[in-house]
Amino acid sequence: MNGCAPVVIFAYKRLQHIQNLLKSLEVCHGAERTTVFIFCDAPVPDEPAQKVNEVRGFLRRYANEQTAFQRVAVYEAQEHKGLAKSVIDGVTQIIEKYKCVIVLEDDLIVSPEFLVFMNEALKYYQNDKRIWEVTGFTEKYDSLEKYPYDVYFSKRAESWSWGTWINRWKAADWELRDRFFFRINPFIKKSFNEGGNFLSDLLIDQMKGRVDSWAVRWCYAQFKYHAYTVHPKKSYVLNSGFGEGATHTTGTDFGDLIQGEFTTTLADQFTDLYLDQDLLRDIRGTYQPKNFHDRMLEMKSDLYDKLFSQDRKNSGRIKADR
Repeated sequence: MNGCAPVVIFAYKRLQHIQNLLKSLEVCHGAERTTVFIFCDAPVPDEPAQKVNEVRGFLRRYANEQTAFQRVAVYEAQEHKGLAKSVIDGVTQIIEKYKCVIVLEDDLIVSPEFLVFMNEALKYYQNDKRIWEVTGFTEKYDSLEKYPYDVYFSKRAESWSWGTWINRWKAADWELRDRFFFRINPFIKKSFNEGGNFLSDLLIDQMKGRVDSWAVRWCYAQFKYHAYTVHPKKSYVLNSGFGEGATHTTGTDFGDLIQGEFTTTLADQFTDLYLDQDLLRDIRGTYQPKNFHDRMLEMKSDLYDKLFSQDRKNSGRIKADR
């Protein structure tokens, strides 16, 4: 890659959050050489549009008046897409032209060294097909205290800031065409959970239409290609998006995962792929799987789905015979 990767931001209806993110991004080293694309989703039908319109109005003015970035372009959806479709469509649009991207959601705040770290990581790892994405975020794992390097590697894609390349992005199967094989294979589920104990449950929820998550599908694609995410040992990102107004993180259960501070010191060096087993155990245990009651309900649901599917198949055969 040449120059600075474009930054793609997804915004919706939280004016203060997008303002805070842009303020932090403005003072990043390399901002003046960076093009920023902001995708704004439309309001949900029959819901108040005031907050969405406030964000759109601010961003229109900002794109015309800002001087911190090389360019800012704002795209406004004509109908409500939801975050998953917004991310998939938006990243696809930009990455096809620029071949790599850095992606942020509006509830993040970044360190002044964020852009430098991300761009250098994208350059360093672009030809290593074992690397799926790079991120500026890390959680506070105990095992990091004695970890000797500036970056580490995980089996789970990160959504709180990330960058990737076009060949990795195009490898993702957003339709989950192998869903049946995944659901009946306990060994694959167990292996997928090495990136986090909740991942298989969340992917099954996605397959059944209970959630709409681009991130778990992105994680699953990474898993299928046996690839890894590069994290900094010290975070370049804070998440400020928990609480009122958040679309997907409205509770407080994850409050202890929010970084209280980020680093302003650039990593000294990158390293080739190295898997630290203590770190991998920490990552795997960060989220716990569903409890036993939930699992029993899921087994009943799976059994019902299979029986109902067989009944429909038999019914179709009877009608066809007639």
